[in-house]
Amino acid sequence: MVEPSRPASSTRGCVLGLCPFLMATVAAMTCLTTATFASAAGLNLSWDDCGAAGVADKDFACDTNSGTHTLVCSLVAPSNAFGVDGGEGQLEVRQWNVPFPSWWDLHNAGSCRETNATLDLTFPGLTACKDSWAGHAIAGSSITSYQVDPNYSSWRRLYFVIAIPSTNRFDMVEGDEYYVAKIVIDNGKTVGSGSCDGCMDGVDVGLRLFAIYRYQASSVIIDYPATRNTVTWQGGKVPTLNRTWGSIKVLYR
Repeated sequence: MVEPSRPASSTRGCVLGLCPFLMATVAAMTCLTTATFASAAGLNLSWDDCGAAGVADKDFACDTNSGTHTLVCSLVAPSNAFGVDGGEGQLEVRQWNVPFPSWWDLHNAGSCRETNATLDLTFPGLTACKDSWAGHAIAGSSITSYQVDPNYSSWRRLYFVIAIPSTNRFDMVEGDEYYVAKIVIDNGKTVGSGSCDGCMDGVDVGLRLFAIYRYQASSVIIDYPATRNTVTWQGGKVPTLNRTWGSIKVLYR
């Protein structure tokens, strides 16, 4: 698998290829910057809570249309995360059989479960990590696209973007872990008429990249794990060894 590209420069809102994101709103809050890469930080992805407070695998009997499952994206802050006013992230959903299961077609118009995944930037009841946005995320922060991976037809890439008002920008404390996003997947269309196939299929999900937006400074891009930035659904298809997402990427180049 090709390593994530590292652009020499980038327009804020386009760091991960998300140029349409909130351009009218963010234009009043942000500026053109170059992208830098954190050298002492990392990403975590878990079910239900951040990092070690969450779990690595989610099992579901696929017998109801009620209920939800929550992917929690978090990061361990680098030394230069100051003036933070938003960010953007990319998750990779990997399924090892073709065709891709329609149960995981979660966002695009006309797909089987186009309304069954949402971005949630609030963290009530979760206290293991710090709340990055403190309820200040602006309207328009959202999942922006869900695309077929250019290299593998049975993988998908989910992109999301976040912005907060300039009055709420803040500095992250180096080494502290912060909640950055929840992706909430509901069980709609799992059973009954109009249900979507593939709920029982094993899937891997990785938090591939996160870009921290900084006011009048370069965006900081983190593309490696702190502890674990990949999780599984129904046991997934990852080899049984406890590997980081980065080491798994090496296996399938």
